[in-house]
Parts: sequence; structure tokens; C-alpha cells
Amino acid sequence: MSEWNAIAALDIRSDAISDDQIDAIINEVAEYHPALGSSLTGEVEVTVTFPATSLTQAMRTAAALLAPLGAIGLEVLPTTLFDLRLGLSAPPPMTSVSDAAATLGVSRQAVLQRIKAGALPAVRIGKAWAIPAAALTR
Repeated sequence: MSEWNAIAALDIRSDAISDDQIDAIINEVAEYHPALGSSLTGEVEVTVTFPATSLTQAMRTAAALLAPLGAIGLEVLPTTLFDLRLGLSAPPPMTSVSDAAATLGVSRQAVLQRIKAGALPAVRIGKAWAIPAAALTR
């Protein structure tokens, strides 16, 4: 079981919410570590954290928790990805194709072939490839 975060936009304008409404929202989902904020479009956003074993279970749980609050939009993410998006955790160390080749003791072309074959994970950044450093230590 892993931890998930759900962010719901509520059908309440941030500039029109009362203290009593805030208290009611917080009390409704208190056991899920709620946080309230304002979306970019001015709706109240509530964020909760909860355990789930899969994306499907996380989505169903989030919908069950947040729909009664008047949710009009919902985003569900694993907590690790949620934290990464907010800058709360650092991205994994990455390395270049040349550095990966040196580490693995192969040519740059061999590294590129492994990337193309899917044998080596990598992400494209502009015209270059970035390889997770952890993938080179397996």
C-alpha cells in the first residue's frame, strides 16, 4: 500500500467562503490531513492524503471523500509525484549519455541503442538524453 494525494476544486469561490464553511470542510476530511487553498481560477481547493494500493482504488477513494464536499474537479497522484511537483523533494540524479557510457564501460552508441531498445530508462531533454543515475548501478 502506498500513499496518495488528491486535490479537488470545490464549487465554492475562495473569495466567498465563510469561516464556518472552512471549518465544515476541514472537519469532514480531518483524518486525511486536509489543506485548503485557492485554485488558479478562484475556487476553493482541498488536498487530502490517504493510503491506496492502486490508482483505481485511489481515484475511487478520492471521489468518495471529496464529492460530498461539492468537488467539481479532481486530480489524484502518488505522494512522491505530488511532492516532486511542489518542489518538496528533489528529482533523482541524472547523467548524460557520455557519462553513462563511461560508467558502463561501453560506447555512447551502445548507450543510445539501449535507450532506443527500452533496456535503459531515459528522458529526452531538448536534443539530449538524461539517464537516471540509479539505472546504471543495477
